[in-house]
Amino acid sequence: MNALILNGGGAAKPYRDIADRAEAWLAVRKIPAAYFDLTGMEIKPCRGCFACWTKTPGLCFQQDAMGSILPHLAKADVILWITPIAYGGYGFHLKKALDRSIPVLLPFFVKIGAEVHHPMRYGTEARLAAIGILPAADAESERIFGELVRRNSINMHARALSLVLHAGEENASWEGRLEPLLAGKEN
Repeated sequence: MNALILNGGGAAKPYRDIADRAEAWLAVRKIPAAYFDLTGMEIKPCRGCFACWTKTPGLCFQQDAMGSILPHLAKADVILWITPIAYGGYGFHLKKALDRSIPVLLPFFVKIGAEVHHPMRYGTEARLAAIGILPAADAESERIFGELVRRNSINMHARALSLVLHAGEENASWEGRLEPLLAGKEN
């Protein structure tokens, strides 16, 4: 089992502190993790050209930091996203990386429930935890964030768990809320 941590909040508190604690949580469980601070990386916006599906299968033609992230994403069993929450959505840096993650999908279609999605290129079905940070409680943003994570997890063929922390809660004990992730239980 291996993990991938994508930090869309950077070195600023509380994002780096949460990433450090998540890495420690994984290390105790002997799960090696690749860590990327997306705020310090050049990640170009997706051009929507679909060359990663048709001309260079599994590879984006754009030469930037996503080239080093995609191999980890393709083989990750556990994926952790850390992000500020903006109007219920992901922060800019994480959103840009997620847009560029389509090379791990195939251009074909499969039915999941009553919906049509793309199958995974490499067959990995990961467990996904998204940790979002809000400055204060906001029920609507929290609801939207949870639903967004759930919907993205369907696209990624992953079990999902979303966790929203408010300013000041990052120092509280939240790691136990990640345990269902390893047990393979959705929230």
